[in-house]
Amino acid sequence: MTEPITPEQLAEYNELRQEHGAKVSKMDYLNGSIREDEESVKIIQTRIKAQKAELKKLEKEVPALGEKLKTFKMNSW
Repeated sequence: MTEPITPEQLAEYNELRQEHGAKVSKMDYLNGSIREDEESVKIIQTRIKAQKAELKKLEKEVPALGEKLKTFKMNSW
């Protein structure tokens, strides 16, 4: 028996379904065994690209947040 689906998993699953239609089955998604056919590979590559873009964005924000924190600490003394 599988664990209950979390709201985050459900949101991700629904997003995949919207992007790629019925080619992503709920059981395959929940079991982590999405078939490695051409369409599934494209789905995974799309998700990886989106995550890499988000990572780059966050990496750019981190130094600025560090500076804000330094400034805040200096001003709070």
